[in-house]
Amino acid sequence: MEQLGFRFLDEVRSTGKDYLSEFDVLLDQIISYKKGGVLSQGVQYPHVMKELIFLPSIQQNEILEFILRKITSSSVSMSGEHQDTEFVTEFFSQIAKHVVGNRQITIADITSGLGFTQRRLINELEVTEAISYELKEVFVRIQQKLALLLDLNVVAEQRNIVSENVDESVVDLVVYSAPIAGKVPAADINLDKSILLGEIKTTEVDLLCLDRAMKIVKPGGHVLTLLSAGFLFKGGSTQKVRESLLKEAHVKAIITMPSNSLMPYAGVSTCMLLLQKKAVGLVKPKDVIMADFSHVKLDRKLKTSPVDINEFNELCQLIAGGMNHGN
Repeated sequence: MEQLGFRFLDEVRSTGKDYLSEFDVLLDQIISYKKGGVLSQGVQYPHVMKELIFLPSIQQNEILEFILRKITSSSVSMSGEHQDTEFVTEFFSQIAKHVVGNRQITIADITSGLGFTQRRLINELEVTEAISYELKEVFVRIQQKLALLLDLNVVAEQRNIVSENVDESVVDLVVYSAPIAGKVPAADINLDKSILLGEIKTTEVDLLCLDRAMKIVKPGGHVLTLLSAGFLFKGGSTQKVRESLLKEAHVKAIITMPSNSLMPYAGVSTCMLLLQKKAVGLVKPKDVIMADFSHVKLDRKLKTSPVDINEFNELCQLIAGGMNHGN
C-alpha cells in the first residue's frame, strides 16, 4: 500500500506542483467518484486513482493518512509548518483513553493543523462530536474532505481563536499542541471572557491558546496540551498565567516529553499537561502525577511508539487509577 502512496508523491514531484494542493485535488476526485461511481475524463493521477478507488475503505484511509504524513514530514513542502508527529498523536491518544474510558464525549482541537490527532481520537474514543479550529484554508479543506470520506462528525472551521474567540463550556475534552514560540500582534487579540488572563498582558500564542482551551472546555472537563517546556519555569506573564491556571484547574499530570518528540518540525523541549477545569463538587486530586521521558531518544526509522516504553504504560495506569477514584 505504501508504494501506491509513494507513486502519488513521485508524480506530484515530477510536475513541480504543491503537495498539499494536489492532495486536495486527489480527495476531490475520490469524493466525486464515490458520488457518481465513475472516473471522470481528465482525471489527474489516473494510475493512482484506478488502484485507490478499488481498495477497501480501511486500506484507502490508511494510504491517505500515509501520504499526508509523508507530505508533512518534508521540510520543503511544509515550509516549517508544525504538525503533531506520529509519536505525539499516539501519546495524546493513549493518555486520553485512560482519562475518558468508555464514556461518550465531545472533543475540540483549537490548533488542529491537518487533524492527525483529532482523527485518531475519534477512532479510539466514543466521540459524539468534534470541533476543529485551524487558521490555514487548505488545512481546513483537507480536514473537511477527509471527514466526509471517513464519515466523521467533525465541524472543521477556519478560525483565529485569538481574535475570533470560542464558545464557552461546550466540550468534554480539549486536546491540542500549542504553537511553539509564536507571538500574536496585540491588535489581533480579542479575548472576550478571558478565563486565565484577566489583567495579564501577553502576546505569546501558547498562553493565549491555553486561555481559549480553558474557555471552551466544560467545568469538570479535561485539557490535554503539549507546550514548550519553558511554560513550567519561565517568569513574567508565563508565571502569572501558571498562577491563574491553578485557580481555574486541577493539574493532574505534568509530563516531560522526549527531546525529539517534534522532529522534524522543531527540536525544542516540550511538556504535556493534563488539566481538569474546576467544577462545583469536584474533588481535588491528592497528588500530581509527574513523569519524565526527556531521556528517551525516539527512533524515527523504527517509529518508536509510546507503548514501547515501560514507564509510559505505568503512567497510563496511574492516570486511569486517578480517574477511577473520582478525580
